[in-house]
Amino acid sequence: MKSAKKVSGMNADVIVVGGGLAGGLTALRLTQTHPQKKILLLERGERLGDNHTWGFYDTDLSPSGDTSDTARASEPWLQAVISKSWDSHEVRFPKLSRVIETRFHGIRSVDFHNALTKILGRNVRLGCDIVRITDSEVETADGEILRAPLIIDASGITSDQKAPKAFAGAPCGWMKFIGFDLKLKTPHGLTRPLLNDANVPQMDGYRYFSCLPWDETRIFVTENFFSSNSELNEARINRSIRAYAERNGWEIESIERTEEGRLPLPLYALQYDKPSEDAVEFSGEDFVNQSPVSISSRVGFFHSATSHSLPDAVRIAEFISELPQLRTGPVRAALREFRKEWIEQQRFYRLVNRLIFRAVEPSLRYQVLERFYGQREDLIERYFAGTTTRADRPRILGAKPVVRPGRVTKNWADEQPLTPLTPADA
Repeated sequence: MKSAKKVSGMNADVIVVGGGLAGGLTALRLTQTHPQKKILLLERGERLGDNHTWGFYDTDLSPSGDTSDTARASEPWLQAVISKSWDSHEVRFPKLSRVIETRFHGIRSVDFHNALTKILGRNVRLGCDIVRITDSEVETADGEILRAPLIIDASGITSDQKAPKAFAGAPCGWMKFIGFDLKLKTPHGLTRPLLNDANVPQMDGYRYFSCLPWDETRIFVTENFFSSNSELNEARINRSIRAYAERNGWEIESIERTEEGRLPLPLYALQYDKPSEDAVEFSGEDFVNQSPVSISSRVGFFHSATSHSLPDAVRIAEFISELPQLRTGPVRAALREFRKEWIEQQRFYRLVNRLIFRAVEPSLRYQVLERFYGQREDLIERYFAGTTTRADRPRILGAKPVVRPGRVTKNWADEQPLTPLTPADA
């Protein structure tokens, strides 16, 4: 016999479902800006942030694209979850080596989890499996119904959203990687992150290594690809990372943690960004839609050309925390307006993806990034922040490497594919 559902009155002022980056940062920011309100964070797993490492620049957090020192007011509220910060970072390509004097930060999920559970305390529920979520209530797997005026769905990307060459209804490329947290026997000698080391044989598209030095002997090393498929050869990459460490003179004492990712880089508009014919609105608020507010990468809130989700997660957290009404309907309507400008910006980044994945020879994709990193620092900063200006765009697209012949190359700049893509197109 099925147990009766446990129903009570309002359990919180805001319920956030999903303790990943978007959900955790939103719960953190709401707790900071509305200390009198109860912000409940529900996570299916046993740890917030799962098993991830995130990196970002100070300038990623400027909502207007301002790259001056005075525009970095967003960073202080994130200090609680930042694992380490550096004053600069480095990139290396066959024809370009450069130190970029932009402050860079790293967040490890273990520090993310520890900070949020300390700040939110009992308002974090781990191991909380959700079976139903609406605009006003959440039902858990054990039959409990939790209610709040504002329900936020921040659950992550699901496997059914991904196809071999598509995400959320759009053909895409992939940013994929495997990373090792290494403990070395002797100091590695790096004083700053090495974010792009493309001085390696190119295979499976654009291939490069990244290194984040946590301390003198601990370093996070990833092998990364901008690839036309999401497949990872774990055995080969395991050997490759070990060989990369050996070439740098690093003797590995132990591998303390492994991480992998398969992140979509859409070539065309996602289903979430296409106009809906079914929307019914009254005074800017949709009363027919009884779904929660959705904010995570699962609904496309990430940088289309880099796959980074932290800048959008920060902006959305700040946007929601500043709204006058913390109710699902008004927040959904406001976020719909917020997304319009975001969608317009993403069109350009999808154009960059089509250049990389449809027009350029896979073995020469690195040239696009090599020439990009030769641009001014403020242009690079705006690109990663997702605030590229119209004046920036021709500079980014202006110097193209050797392109492939055929119909795909001719039409790479079109926002809509002329015909369905085939395996040979990707």
